[in-house]
Formats: sequence, C-alpha cells, structure tokens
Amino acid sequence: MEIPPAPATDTRDQHIADLRAALQRAIPLLGFAAGRKAAPDPRQAETLLAAADHMTQILTAPPPELGLLAGAAMLRRRHRGGGAGTDFRVRALRVGVMRDAGAGSV
Repeated sequence: MEIPPAPATDTRDQHIADLRAALQRAIPLLGFAAGRKAAPDPRQAETLLAAADHMTQILTAPPPELGLLAGAAMLRRRHRGGGAGTDFRVRALRVGVMRDAGAGSV
C-alpha cells in the first residue's frame, strides 16, 4: 500500500505566520525605542507607543475586525498628534462599522 503524499503547505499561511512573528518581535523594540525617546521627544515616543499598540491590536483581533483596525490606523495617521478628538473618531468608526456588520455594540 502506498503512502499518500503529504498535503502541500499553503504558502499564504506560512507567510501570515512569518508576518505575525515579525510583528510580535517588533512590539517590544518599539516600546524600548519609545522609552529612549520619552525625555528628548515625548511626541515621538507617543507615536512609537501608538504603533506598538496598533500592532498588538492587529495580533489579538478576530479576523473580521482586521479591516476595521486598518481604518483606525488611517485615521490616526491623518490626525497626527492624537488628542481626545482622534480617539473619539476611532471609537465612532468602530461603532459604525460594527453596527453595519450587525454585530451590535462594541
């Protein structure tokens, strides 16, 4: 009896796993860099921490929310400097998209 060939590994799955591993390695590096920038340039440190937070959200988000997180990142980039207004816009985007998807409240 012949042994059936092993199923070919989907290269997309491997590529996604590699990208996730790269993001996981980058998060602590961004935190370290933000700590070094905090005293001379607090705004740059805030930007680095926001990037680390966004990467963490991407890694922990369920698949349907990934597009939503990309939209939130675009809003953050558009309104650089942050502030309460940016957070409100991101929250409003999340609520609107989740309602459109029929998921209820966030």
